[in-house]
Amino acid sequence: NPGVQQVRRFRGSDGAFVGDLIFEEGLGASTEGVGIGDGDVMAMAGASEDLLRPIFRAGERVYTSPTVMEMRARTREQLAGLDAATRRLDAPAAYPVGLETRLHGLREALIDAARERTAAAKERAD
Repeated sequence: NPGVQQVRRFRGSDGAFVGDLIFEEGLGASTEGVGIGDGDVMAMAGASEDLLRPIFRAGERVYTSPTVMEMRARTREQLAGLDAATRRLDAPAAYPVGLETRLHGLREALIDAARERTAAAKERAD
C-alpha cells in the first residue's frame, strides 16, 4: 500500500473492538473502508484510537518504549477488547480489518497504471 500508513481501531458503545481501518496519513482517515480479503464495504463508528507510534522523526528518537509490565498490561487490555469468538484458538471468528476508502482507491489506481504500462511495454516488444 502506498504512503505513510496508520491503523485506526474502532470501539463500539460497549467498549469492545468493532474493527480496524488502515489509512494513509496524507489522505486522512474516514470511517469507511474496503475489507481486506473479502472486498466488502466497511462502515466504522464509535470511539477510535490510532495504533502506530513514530519512533524517530528527523533522525531524533521521539518515543520511549514502555516497560515490560506496561506492555503486558496493554496486551491484556487489547485482548479483552476482542470478542470471545475472535479470541478463541479453535476456529476463531474473523476480526474486521480494511483499507480506508481513499487508500483503497489510490492502491487500485496505482495497480491499474502499472498493468497498463506493462501491457504497453509488452505490446511494443512484440
